[in-house]
Amino acid sequence: MSEEQTAETIESEENSLELVIFTSTEDMSVAPIVFNKEQLKGSLEVVLVGYKEYEVTEDNLIEAKAKRAKLNKLSKAMNDKGRHVQQSTTQPVKKFRDELKDLISMVDKASKIIDDQVKVFEEKSAEEKQTKVKVFWKQNAGDLFDLIKLSQISKDTWSTKGQTLKKIEKQIIESITKINEDLELLDSLESEHLKEIKLVYVKDLNLAQALKKDKELKAEKQRLEDFEAKKAEAKALADAKAEEERIEQEAKEKIVEDAQAVHEAEIERFNAVEGFIDEPEPEAEQRRILRSSLRYKEPLTKRKEFWFDLTKEKQLALQKCCKENDIEYGLVER
Repeated sequence: MSEEQTAETIESEENSLELVIFTSTEDMSVAPIVFNKEQLKGSLEVVLVGYKEYEVTEDNLIEAKAKRAKLNKLSKAMNDKGRHVQQSTTQPVKKFRDELKDLISMVDKASKIIDDQVKVFEEKSAEEKQTKVKVFWKQNAGDLFDLIKLSQISKDTWSTKGQTLKKIEKQIIESITKINEDLELLDSLESEHLKEIKLVYVKDLNLAQALKKDKELKAEKQRLEDFEAKKAEAKALADAKAEEERIEQEAKEKIVEDAQAVHEAEIERFNAVEGFIDEPEPEAEQRRILRSSLRYKEPLTKRKEFWFDLTKEKQLALQKCCKENDIEYGLVER
């Protein structure tokens, strides 16, 4: 069958499938419904005027209920007649709509058969396009392939028919160029936090956030360095003070030791003078040994030098006096 014959057949089918209304629109119009509107309205105004100020009391309660029932009955009767007229006039239209729905359903079923196949075809085409996009990304991403996911640069519009594969490939190249430029900029910072800020960048591909992170890490590092410096300074001051106190304490101990050594040496020299000291009495000797065994704690605060012109007897008497009064003495060499 030629293309002209096919076109004629389709046109002929379309003409045969056209809905044609044979009834004239004028015949379909409903004639005005005439009823005793004015007469009924006048009668109602006369009858109902007495109800505007009608007051229900205990005495006329039964009568009031009867009047209410009569009015409700009149209202229902008029409403029922109105529904009957409406149903009579709309019945042909309702029948027409029901018959037309059956025909529309036949058309929709045929359309659905084609629609289901079209959707399958479109889904297949979309999958093929997505596969080609993934292949193109892998071939052009280079080192970024293991660092960046395709989903991070993809757009919702890629799945639409208007986004051809050529347009998508162009957008991918632009994204790759932009990412490489951003990473080169981060490398140029020569930041000691380069690894951390790159992790921030590849997460959202946001250069501003990566630069902000670098600034925050530098500020934190400076804060820690300042803290450690103050801590080291405080330790140095404490160590210096402790060393100063240690040296001072050692000096005091040395003074005490030197004074004690001098004191003990004087006693030994005094006791070694030939012919000056007789063999000490037992009690005096014990006191001397006891004094020598005790740690010397303070240097002598008062020391006087005297000379005496003594006989042997007076010398022994002076020595005895010193021992009895626990007075230390020694030989002064000249």
